[in-house]
Amino acid sequence: MEIEEIVKIAKDVLQETGRHTMQLVVETSKINDDGTIENELHMVIVPSIINQAQKDEVAKYLRPLISDFKAERYFHIMEAWMSIVDVTKKMFRPASRDIDRKECLVISEYRKDQKNQSVTIPFIRANDGEIYVGRERRMTPGKDIWNAYLEFDGVEESLKKSVDEWNDAFFKSKAKEFTKKYHPKFVAATSDEERKNILREMMSEMKEEATKQKKTMLEDTEAEDDQ
Repeated sequence: MEIEEIVKIAKDVLQETGRHTMQLVVETSKINDDGTIENELHMVIVPSIINQAQKDEVAKYLRPLISDFKAERYFHIMEAWMSIVDVTKKMFRPASRDIDRKECLVISEYRKDQKNQSVTIPFIRANDGEIYVGRERRMTPGKDIWNAYLEFDGVEESLKKSVDEWNDAFFKSKAKEFTKKYHPKFVAATSDEERKNILREMMSEMKEEATKQKKTMLEDTEAEDDQ
């Protein structure tokens, strides 16, 4: 079975039932008595995940599960949040906590040879319960916790590094922005009092920026309630 078939089935399930629980489709192979190779598909349904701690536990459980199957590849299907964020506009936040988040269905194929692929399908829930799906987006997934062929701790460390790099780029961008705006004023100031006022103005704007960032992020409890 190829990812295109999994995508079609997952979309049908979402639109017909209004939900798609997290699911694994694991492909294994066996050699028959006549020497032919037969592929088998195994389906694993994952109970609802309430918070990040439960998500981590499920991700850790995948490692021995896939190992026991001796699977060369598997498909992972789940509903998720997606968020398109400009590094110069917003600090890092999980997609689930972004105020501009959108629901999506993510179908990923993870392979032992790491030739992974993923399809993301944004969708909207209408007031009458109807599901309207958007355009499919294909991509190569980076290191993430659902890739059972990678060590969990290594993935976590890599993700943390990515967050640090994102925020570092954001703060550098904002520092450059403030410097460009206030440096000429500061240089042109003719008195200490004027320079102090410029610094106060800059600090006030920095506080406003911090408040603005906070307003674009949902609280943990809000994000968890909607998972």
